[in-house]
Amino acid sequence: MSLYGSGLAMRIWYGGQVQMAQWHYDNLAAPYWRWYWNDKAGWTVHLGDKSLALGPDTVVLIPPETPFATSSASNPTHHYIEFTVDGTFQAIEPQFFSMSIPELGKARLARICKLIETSSLANEFQLQQDLFHCLSLIPQAFKDVDTIHSPINKVMQFLNTHLDQRFESEFLAELAGLSHDSFPRLFRKQVGEGLQAWHQRQRIRAVCFELHHSDKSIEHIADAYGFSDRYHLSKLFKKYRGIGPAEFRKRRYEQHQL
Repeated sequence: MSLYGSGLAMRIWYGGQVQMAQWHYDNLAAPYWRWYWNDKAGWTVHLGDKSLALGPDTVVLIPPETPFATSSASNPTHHYIEFTVDGTFQAIEPQFFSMSIPELGKARLARICKLIETSSLANEFQLQQDLFHCLSLIPQAFKDVDTIHSPINKVMQFLNTHLDQRFESEFLAELAGLSHDSFPRLFRKQVGEGLQAWHQRQRIRAVCFELHHSDKSIEHIADAYGFSDRYHLSKLFKKYRGIGPAEFRKRRYEQHQL
């Protein structure tokens, strides 16, 4: 289900609670937001030289593609939600956002924890509303990111619906209504990387969702997104994410099954 709030579309991919004695990972980057709350202290997330403790007094939001590490010294009940939201929230730089329980509200926290135990449509709608509230507590300065101009955005949207195909730059320039010479320069200037690299990254991002939220085989996923075979996918996946697709899937399974 997707919910539109303030012009932004949200999708909740997964939510739940689990007791875990060990939570030690060197990089849990993924293409979606994380919402975390633990009923006991003892867990910590790390990003570079920054560390943030999880516990009963703090809710933590982690933006997409944040390459954070984890450590644990207790066995709490870990509540988590994985979700995506369109617009500028998807472009926020890797970091941690924390909010106190008084800031969030005890009643809202209790409701969120109860809602993630269920899967009804009405409850998911309320959960999305509560997540939008959490996002609204992020300081505005972090949400003021450059927007992509419409001609380039049109091409990006087109490519995101054709991730299994390749297109000539000339065709995409015509789609954007730009000259063949100016299109690649404008794309790189606005997006921050070349067209081919961006499209490859989007394909790997889509594969991440399949690995985490479907039981499809890696061979099937490779074929669905235009990779020649599993080995071609594995090589590119490791290039962009540092680990292979099988390990990426295994890590998430471990987190939710312990």
